[in-house]
Amino acid sequence: MAARILSVDDSDFVRRIVKATLEKAGYAVSEAADGLLGLAALAREVPDLVLCDVNMPNMDGLTFARRVRETHPRSALPIIMLTTEGAEDFQEEGRQAGVDAWLRKPFDPAALRSLVEQLLAARAG
Repeated sequence: MAARILSVDDSDFVRRIVKATLEKAGYAVSEAADGLLGLAALAREVPDLVLCDVNMPNMDGLTFARRVRETHPRSALPIIMLTTEGAEDFQEEGRQAGVDAWLRKPFDPAALRSLVEQLLAARAG
């Protein structure tokens, strides 16, 4: 069975690129347009990994990551921030929120696939 990935981003364009990139690599991808919708998606089905933007309406990515880590039964769920934000202090805040990795936009599709594979392999143990 294909690993399931949740893409949480307010940009429809970014979600389409992420979905096309990862589905081409054999993953099953679902989408949410902000952190609140991402939490609702997690309540319905737990993916194997989450990709999340930082700057979104309704609930930003760092708040989303904190909520996943605080309230979700599978708190080991890998979270990748896919964002234009790259400042070191911002990444430190992300690490404290439970973010596992960062990938800067615009991203290289091969780098995205590689990072997803790496985190899924680490999770599998």
